[in-house]
Amino acid sequence: MLKQIITYSLIPLFILLHPLIGISSRQNLSGTDSPPSTGKEIRKFNFLNRTYFAECAGLKVRVRNGSYPPDVPSKNIDSTFGFKVSVSFGDITMDGEEEALVITQCAGAVQNFSAAKIYAVQNHRLVKLAQLRHGSKNDGDILNGKISEGRVIIKRMVEQIPSERCAETKTITYRMQENRLRQVRTVCTPY
Repeated sequence: MLKQIITYSLIPLFILLHPLIGISSRQNLSGTDSPPSTGKEIRKFNFLNRTYFAECAGLKVRVRNGSYPPDVPSKNIDSTFGFKVSVSFGDITMDGEEEALVITQCAGAVQNFSAAKIYAVQNHRLVKLAQLRHGSKNDGDILNGKISEGRVIIKRMVEQIPSERCAETKTITYRMQENRLRQVRTVCTPY
């Protein structure tokens, strides 16, 4: 009888402590079994195989392996323009989570356009953090870019009316400051 009384008196204590028993290092305080962030959640989004708006053609295109038209020739594909996507990953917000720099280049029969956008993951959704001024063939075309050591580094053609004395290209470095992408350095290809 005394054994039953002790057992029954421990049940309320067990119920009170039950949420704390068995919490592993993988669980967060809300009790869900989600693994800790690795900082690479953005890599789950496949930027090289998705639909983009091709400015030079004025239509949406489905990019495969980073390009349109795909490597496989088809009668249904307009070959008068091309569309390329390149992606670089790195932590520019210095929060331990990677962001993605996505550069799109659209080459048409008459016009070329390029754009650079920076994406992050917030609440498991893709969010655009910043967008650089787009470029065109003879007016600041974006050639390439990368994220390195918390900075975004973009190489682009010189604008038609250049603000610096650059020959053909310039490399511009940006940093995130106060939730905005700010230009911190420009290096020109000299005349």
